[in-house]
Amino acid sequence: MVALSVSSTALDNEVKQATHFEPYLYQVNNPITPDRLYLKPLAISADIDILIRKIIHCESGGNPLAFNRKDPNGGSFGILQFQKATFLSWCVDRYGLENDIWNATIQIECAKRMIQDGQIRQWTCGRKYLDQQ
Repeated sequence: MVALSVSSTALDNEVKQATHFEPYLYQVNNPITPDRLYLKPLAISADIDILIRKIIHCESGGNPLAFNRKDPNGGSFGILQFQKATFLSWCVDRYGLENDIWNATIQIECAKRMIQDGQIRQWTCGRKYLDQQ
């Protein structure tokens, strides 16, 4: 079980700075209460949405066209900075999602499923949030 320390006010301020993908970033408006701060394999969807918002802000600043060519594995793509191999093995092969690494909606759906499967450490920013706990 992973405990998350999330200040909804601080998170909202962070998210407001990442304006490239507002429809998703502002989707969750529920306040965080202590009983909702635990991620389980079948966690409450809002908790995963909040965590994904934080990862999006950290990885790409909310920019669905972000590309990190410095990534040693051939680059990181899109709003969640997927590497091609990770995207293909998890999103396409495992979850059967469309093979469109630049599609922010597909990346978000894949990330939700990956986090539910305990794969938050696939993201540098996911590891940072866990290490802060």
